[in-house]
Amino acid sequence: MLDQFYCILGVNILVRCEVPELADLVAIHWGHLATGPTSPDLSYSVERSQDSSEIAIHRDSLRLACTYSTADFLYALESDSTVQVQLLRRNFYFLHAATAEVNGEAHLLVAQSGGGKSTTLWGLLHHGWRYMSDELAVIDLDVMQVVAYPRALCLKNLPPISYPLPAEAAQTDATYLVAAKHLPLVSQLESCLLRSIYFVQYCPQATTPSINSIGAAEATARLYANSLNQLSHAGAGLDAAIRIANSAKNFRVETCELGATCRMIETHLRKQD
Repeated sequence: MLDQFYCILGVNILVRCEVPELADLVAIHWGHLATGPTSPDLSYSVERSQDSSEIAIHRDSLRLACTYSTADFLYALESDSTVQVQLLRRNFYFLHAATAEVNGEAHLLVAQSGGGKSTTLWGLLHHGWRYMSDELAVIDLDVMQVVAYPRALCLKNLPPISYPLPAEAAQTDATYLVAAKHLPLVSQLESCLLRSIYFVQYCPQATTPSINSIGAAEATARLYANSLNQLSHAGAGLDAAIRIANSAKNFRVETCELGATCRMIETHLRKQD
């Protein structure tokens, strides 16, 4: 059985997996966060039934999930570990968002699932943005800095041919994974100050993308709707969402063709300097 050790936001995690194919997927997903053997705060074991090919995930002795899907397997593993890390790192505010760094400042792409944030981020990584995280934005409220969580970037669909995936990209039965080491640009910073928040919505019927400034009140409502650990914070997390919205420049973005969207955001950010 293969033991893999990772450190996620200061929490040591052991994944014990007896299936090479699944161990490889975990290594692709969390490889940038790998560490040497250490005493784990969280321990997971992964098994696959030889009779049915069903994948079972346990945290300690607790059975978390059973699935036949490799995509669902990774999702279940990350979902549980994210919740457990939230319980251990209550000083952090967690958002369903992608993050990137430009010139030492962090930018968030916030959207509901399927809203296009990961695809938009994939495109922006070809325009000078440096990867910090996909799906999970972590904010240290004490210093209002975004903390890097560079797990693999995950796409549900292939991007446009003008932004192709690298040959090293992996595939589950429902997603495409690009390990952090194979991304165009990855931030070397562990954390950096929050600069702007883009609330992204993919609009396939649109002929041109658009970007508009929004006020702190609307930004707060949108942030709160995409928060993951509100109840860990004072005022059920609303006070923190207000602070975050007031500390950043906030924009509503309607995306369409990826190249045009990335060029629009790139130009808009340059004008803010």
